[in-house]
Amino acid sequence: MLMKKYTYLLMIMALILLAGCRGGAKVITQAEGFDFEEMKQSSWAVGGVFLNKDFVPDGAAQKELQPFLTPWNGVSEVLSPMLYGGLLRVAPEMELWTFDTVFSRVPEVELKELAEELANSREPAPGKIKNLTESLAKVRYVVFARVDDTQLDTNEDMASSVVDQMNRDGREPHANTLARTVSIRRGVFMSMEVYDLQTGIKVWSGEADHWDEVLLTGEANEQSRGVQVLRDGEDSEVTQILLDGIMRNGPSLLAGIRETCAKLANEMNTRQDWKPGEENVSGRETPL
Repeated sequence: MLMKKYTYLLMIMALILLAGCRGGAKVITQAEGFDFEEMKQSSWAVGGVFLNKDFVPDGAAQKELQPFLTPWNGVSEVLSPMLYGGLLRVAPEMELWTFDTVFSRVPEVELKELAEELANSREPAPGKIKNLTESLAKVRYVVFARVDDTQLDTNEDMASSVVDQMNRDGREPHANTLARTVSIRRGVFMSMEVYDLQTGIKVWSGEADHWDEVLLTGEANEQSRGVQVLRDGEDSEVTQILLDGIMRNGPSLLAGIRETCAKLANEMNTRQDWKPGEENVSGRETPL
């Protein structure tokens, strides 16, 4: 009976919080005369979302990405709709071609070469960008994004807290109860570039990051000693929290990418105050 009460108490006190509003975005380059309000009247195309060649995912991220790593365009097939959705979120009236449409029209060898250059953080020659006009008739701007990095942190904390309400079984509240808090935080870092197909020149680039956190707090007692924190590379390839039989996974990489794509699109839509020759605004982050 006592075991059941402890189990019930732990389940009541387990709080799962998603802190998905952290992070920011910043402009890196912006061409003279950049005006998104005017530019979005033209047709755009999503050219792909790629992984930085130096990107080394943790075990949890690797498990999410593994099904899409082959063929070479597999990652873009999954991630590009997130960029597509982020752009339409800020400009629903845009005429925007999907990556699937681009892939079906642009010669694969041509698109793959661009993907490799972008994955290596190299800016494609203007001629290579202008060549896309042969396949993407009526499209004026093409946008690419890259997943540069992700971080996964697991922390535990034991601290004294005051329970200021009656327990549901009618017992008196326990003052200065020792609480155990376990958290898993994931950060996603991405960059985005926009090219003008008429000139082949990059007209906008920016970076964004997004942080999610799973926070679980429970009373530290005999039962909570059974809480297992499974870290990447130790007991499991996926970082998880096991609290009295309840398994909680860490924040999703794919969910973080979706939110970061939205931040990049929003930054392009809202930040038009910086002009070439002025101090780069990349040092001034904009929380979103």
